[in-house]
Amino acid sequence: MSEHSKYFNLAIISVFVAIMLLLSFSPLGMISFGLVTITLAHIPVIAASIVLGPHIGSLLGVFFGIISLIHSTIFPTALSFVFTPFINVPGSEYGSPLSIIICFLPRLLMGITPYYFYKLIHKNSVTVSSEIAGAIGSLTNTILVLIFIYVFFASDYSAYMNTDKSIFLLSLLQISLINGVPELILCAILTSAISVNLIKLKKRA
Repeated sequence: MSEHSKYFNLAIISVFVAIMLLLSFSPLGMISFGLVTITLAHIPVIAASIVLGPHIGSLLGVFFGIISLIHSTIFPTALSFVFTPFINVPGSEYGSPLSIIICFLPRLLMGITPYYFYKLIHKNSVTVSSEIAGAIGSLTNTILVLIFIYVFFASDYSAYMNTDKSIFLLSLLQISLINGVPELILCAILTSAISVNLIKLKKRA
């Protein structure tokens, strides 16, 4: 890799980090349409995976996990306990270390899977391939987070709310459909737009 390419990669990483911070700690990172809330802060991770490779993508995924942990701790919501051990699990006086897995592992893999899907199909169309890779990255995060939440916390949360685990699962699926599907579509479109242009710039670097 040439010195120019190294500086190009460093510049892109710096821009992505700045964008992630901005989107995570400002209203710009959330788009609301009635009941639908779409998160944008993970898009730089997926785009970095496609353009700069899985090592950089996974590194930014871990950084996004750190941001999520801090945000969930400082600005807690009803489900913040699944992303940070510093928020008590409902019905308990303590947070759970299992939240570290949910906070970091899906985000780390989100920075890896898009790269390999893109490499697998990119010969057909860079635009379409990056759209599919963007959707895969979003799905990686959403599906793994939902699985881990159910496996790790369904029993505790259901006992606290005095409901059946199936009700908890249903609510998770509703959230994923209401927010996850529009988020996936927007993520695919924006990731493709960003990646296509950066790939062109990278070839010139």
